[in-house]
Amino acid sequence: PASGVAQAFSLEVAGGTTTFTNDAFSTDLYTGNGSSQTITNGLDLSTDGGLVWERPRISSDHWLWDSARGPQYSLATNTTSPQSDMGANGTLLTSTGFTSRMGWGSGTPIVSWSFRKASKFFDVVTYTGTGGPARTVNHSLGSVPGMIIVKQASATGEPWLVQHRYNTTKKLRLNTTSAESDGDDGFGNTAPTSSVFTVKYNGANKSGETYVAYLFAHDTASDSRIKCGTFTTVGAVASINLGWEPQFVIFKKTNGVEPWFMLDSQRGLSKVLRPNTSDAEITTNVWEPTSTGFDVLNLSTTAPYIYMA
Repeated sequence: PASGVAQAFSLEVAGGTTTFTNDAFSTDLYTGNGSSQTITNGLDLSTDGGLVWERPRISSDHWLWDSARGPQYSLATNTTSPQSDMGANGTLLTSTGFTSRMGWGSGTPIVSWSFRKASKFFDVVTYTGTGGPARTVNHSLGSVPGMIIVKQASATGEPWLVQHRYNTTKKLRLNTTSAESDGDDGFGNTAPTSSVFTVKYNGANKSGETYVAYLFAHDTASDSRIKCGTFTTVGAVASINLGWEPQFVIFKKTNGVEPWFMLDSQRGLSKVLRPNTSDAEITTNVWEPTSTGFDVLNLSTTAPYIYMA
């Protein structure tokens, strides 16, 4: 491994769990058994903090658990609902991964993506809205974020807002297929810095409401683990050069109606989940990882697409 970055590896463990882990990210595949399940992926999510994004591969909500809000609280990217208090059924973040206490039905296939808080990789913060004008929120990412996802956790109705480095004067909604729109009501049309990001108005700063923000880095160093960028395509192959083979990619067309795509190497090249819907996993040939990045296949429109890999 270069410059102290932990070697990536694939691992088969007892109980049918398949894991890909590096020092800050893990994709885990497991099968429900009707009870609590401990997933050991080597990430210290209790001390360092982080995010676990669980998703049954059948029709289901998405389930997001993070260290900033506490183990009993879940959010679903496919709804505008507030966080759910799951009590003793919430997912526990541990020093070696996490314990899923949802009691997924026997035989239910599950995928999870874990992001450990780490400099120039990922951060999660919560804050309380002040209303009205733009204000800044501190973060500890250690670099300028490449993509920020914000959700109001305390009340219903507000969408999941996404700011991407491609165009910080626009915003996307993680829970819809809609095109990008003006970013003023949300991020104040203001680019984040290495220490703060901007929120404004009801979209991300409604007075007295609580919010959670997930911040993903864009790291151009030779030993980077995460990048956020753009590509265009029209029915042909778009080749994206990251400098390494990705294990997880999410992307979305910016200027038109089209679903989000969530892909990972563990589920297989043709398996797609969408954060904007509770639909079951679909099979479609849209991407192929390479030793230096990934290829996007068979998209029929010419448009800027944003991605996080």
